[in-house]
Amino acid sequence: MNKQNIVEKYNISQPKFDEILDDLNISQDTILFSDDQVALFERIFHLARQQKKGYKKAISIVLNQSANSLEHSEPSSVLDPKLTDFFHQKSATFAEQMIDETPHLLNEQRAAARKIIVDSFWKRINEIGNSEEFKRKFDAVLYGDDIVNASVLPGESSALPESSSSDS
Repeated sequence: MNKQNIVEKYNISQPKFDEILDDLNISQDTILFSDDQVALFERIFHLARQQKKGYKKAISIVLNQSANSLEHSEPSSVLDPKLTDFFHQKSATFAEQMIDETPHLLNEQRAAARKIIVDSFWKRINEIGNSEEFKRKFDAVLYGDDIVNASVLPGESSALPESSSSDS
């Protein structure tokens, strides 16, 4: 990618881009940039814009990340192929184990949620059933409003009248 394309793509001024080139020890006379350099610019602009870092801070972070990744990448490239295969096998085994256990875990969670819902439902039903208001309303429905509200007035007999037709 050439210099003008980078300036246009990232909407940056030419003097600011030249300043970034100086900080990266890249000649301002460079016209075409390698893919690695373009990737470096992308990381710098990303940090500067999305993460609200200044250009100098972004350059410092990117350069330190590059140095750290080079230090840490060298030993991994020397790993024994047998060890790499072992890691792949273990990670595949772990992934399969997680896939196998997931339905059981989901079923356990569903059962626990069901138990909580049913228990809270019956607790509430029992609370309602033990309330005085519910008992009054239940008796009214069971025995009828007339019986619950009926009372014997003073001077009246609570005994039923005798029928003469049944005696004959």
